[in-house]
Formats: sequence, structure tokens, C-alpha cells
Amino acid sequence: MNIKDLQTVTNDTLKEVRNYDVVTPDFFSDTFYNKATKIDTNLDKDMITRNSSESILDKVIRIQKETKDHTNELKGHIDLATVAIQAKDDKGLGEVKNNIDDLYQRILHLEEQVYLDELTKMQNRKWLFEDILENNTFKRDGALTFVDIDKFKVINDNYGHIAGDKVLVMIAQLTTRLVNSKTVRYGGDEFIIISESSDSTKQKKFFDTVNQNLSKKALTYQGNSFKVGISFGCVDYKAGDNFHDVIEKVDKMMYEHKKARAEQV
Repeated sequence: MNIKDLQTVTNDTLKEVRNYDVVTPDFFSDTFYNKATKIDTNLDKDMITRNSSESILDKVIRIQKETKDHTNELKGHIDLATVAIQAKDDKGLGEVKNNIDDLYQRILHLEEQVYLDELTKMQNRKWLFEDILENNTFKRDGALTFVDIDKFKVINDNYGHIAGDKVLVMIAQLTTRLVNSKTVRYGGDEFIIISESSDSTKQKKFFDTVNQNLSKKALTYQGNSFKVGISFGCVDYKAGDNFHDVIEKVDKMMYEHKKARAEQV
């Protein structure tokens, strides 16, 4: 399934589950999987569940609960502050202030979690669509690289999902070495790297170097050794450019790169 299909399936799933008052992780996962198999019948359901639907829903439910708890806690602090003000209790007001400062830090941490992928700790799609885009167009000029891990399904099938997760985390961390950029986990094994400067040539050089370094070293997991590589496409964009048009362009570049890498083997 390519990046455009994944986006379509995700959007269709979210539209459908909004019609239900109660959405369990299993229901969300089954809905996502059923829609995905209409596009690709050879999908690994376990991989889809682990990398997208269930984790997304679990995180949403947890954040909703924590937000509600923080709101109730804030109401309690306001009530205590009102009583302290009426009683002219400076000590009581000081305690309330300390509690509110602590709550404020927890709320900031929660806000950060909303925009982070649970596994890789990179930015997620929500951050991309709210911070970088407005009405599906880019807010500012920049450069975008779309990265796909080569033969990721083979790694999962041969060495297990824990090995696959370790590969995802490793690749994500490598992308952060590109200065003035942010990494987004866009799909299961797909990342988007957004740079503040419009210099896709610099991005391409960086990820060529990443591949060269990866090719020199085999990874080891539970006594098994294997190599990891990435395919990618890089493109500059302007403020106001349509996100889907840019993604379609860079997606084609990535597949051309993947094809060229396969022919070199």
C-alpha cells in the first residue's frame, strides 16, 4: 500500500467510526483493516494493528482521560483559591499557586504527547497537519523528504515485530541528525522529514550518506544479522503549495529510488 492509499484508508476509517458513540480498539482495527484490504488484499493484519489503528485509539482514549482529570483538578484549585482569597490566607494561596504550577507543567507535557508518535517519539500526523499545514497547504517554504524502510515486512516476518520496532526507532533517530528539521512518523515504516530551508539537495546528500553508513554495518538481534536500507525522495515546496500534490510527487521519486536500489542488488 502506498502513502496515498494509506492516507485514504485512515481518513475513511475516521469518518466511519465518528458515527458510533462507543469505539473499541478491536472495532477501530477491524474497520481500518477492512477498508485497507479493499485496496491491497495481501496485508498483514497484525502489523496494521500494531503500527496504526489500535495504538492511535489507545492514545486518544488515554489523553482524553488525562485531559478530563486535569480539568477537574484545575476546578478544585480554583475553588481552593477562592476560599483562600476570601479568608486572606496567603499561605493557602501559596500552596494553590504551587499546585497550579505543577499542573501547568503536566498539561504542557500532555500537549507534547498529543503530537508525538508513541514508539519513535517523533512528531505524528496530527502535528504535521496542524503545525506545518493549513487547509492542506504549506504555511511556509521548506523542503520535504519521504523515507520508506526497504523490505520492512521481511524484517518483521523473519525476525519478529520487536526487531522491526527497533529498526523503526533507529531510522527515526538517524533522521534527527539533519539540522533544522523535524521528523514525522507518517505511516507504519514511512517517515516525512520537514526542513525549514528550501534545500532538497542538502536533504538528498544527507540521506545518501545515511544509506552509505547503513550498508557498512549489519544489525544484530537475538543472534540474527541483517542489513537495513532506506528509499527516499526529496523535494522543495513553497508556502501555499498543496500537500497532496507534493506528497504525490515525492512518493513517485521514492519508488523510483527504491526500484533503482533493487536493481543494484
